[in-house]
Amino acid sequence: MMGRRIVIATLLLVNSIAVTQACRGPQFEFSIVLDDLTGIDAPVVMQITITKMLKNERPQPDLRVPFDQYDQYVDRFTQLGFARVDKVIRGEWSDPSVVIAVLPTSCGPYIDAGLSGVVAGSIERNSHGGAVLVPVMESETTRANRLKKASGG
Repeated sequence: MMGRRIVIATLLLVNSIAVTQACRGPQFEFSIVLDDLTGIDAPVVMQITITKMLKNERPQPDLRVPFDQYDQYVDRFTQLGFARVDKVIRGEWSDPSVVIAVLPTSCGPYIDAGLSGVVAGSIERNSHGGAVLVPVMESETTRANRLKKASGG
């Protein structure tokens, strides 16, 4: 009887921890794709299409950028996506591709192959010369606040 109570108490505790780490609602879900650049002050803005997920896996040999240039980012970011640069809107970027690096929370953002849109952020380089785009992440709520602030409201 005591063992059963311990098991039930443990299950309730684990469930309550999982619930507290869940996203509180769709208005809090993060995205890296921006549909309005008003008030975005990022050094780099580009239209991209993620063509392949790298995540924590070693890229295939056909990629132009050696994986060892991204080793420091694999530990720091849980999602790495290899993206085609469709258009540079702001900033300096001449390469036809870029690695997108994100650290999702329980509310995202989650990226996957096929994701396409305008992203803004900063380029981070490592000591080997490798570069990743760390995008701005925002939820519907933070987007609404940014647009309200930008309009003077």
